[in-house]
Amino acid sequence: MVHFAGLSDTELISKCLNQDAEAWEALVRRYQRLIASITFKYGLSQEDASDIFQSVCIALFQQLPSLKKQDKINSWIITVTVRECWKFRRQLKQIQTDSLDDPDDERTLELADESGLPLDESMLTVERQHLIRRAVALLPEQCRRLIEHLFFRDDSTPYAEISQQLGMPVASIGPTRARCLDKLKTSLNKIGFL
Repeated sequence: MVHFAGLSDTELISKCLNQDAEAWEALVRRYQRLIASITFKYGLSQEDASDIFQSVCIALFQQLPSLKKQDKINSWIITVTVRECWKFRRQLKQIQTDSLDDPDDERTLELADESGLPLDESMLTVERQHLIRRAVALLPEQCRRLIEHLFFRDDSTPYAEISQQLGMPVASIGPTRARCLDKLKTSLNKIGFL
């Protein structure tokens, strides 16, 4: 499935529409973390999050042939996932409402998480994080591993330890980081982030 990683969403969707099961699996895996991060922000249990994931995948499978903006599938997935989470919470509370966009319903302005951001800003952050993870996944292995060591760890890893783990001289970490960040920028441009 590694050969699907470099494909754009549009190319991957095209393969899915041609009934390529591996392409479908790659598409689902590509967006699995995005969906999970949204269900996490809604505070759903693992079982409920799995149900939401399944609902979103079914909706995607059904709607894939009619998606007009295939290059914006991440936005579509975010919207559908948020709506599925919202519907789930509404069912849980047994509250009936006519519209998600009802301006009189103050509950639509609930905070998505403890960050203090309104739901739409929080979802924009989730979408950006997803795109960055995708761009990092497109990098060559050495760059990907270096970026992960430098920027995706909670604690900063000393250069000596990075050197040992990646098998590169300490003095080359800085210049390699600069080249990798340039490649990351190119990768972000390729997927439409910048």
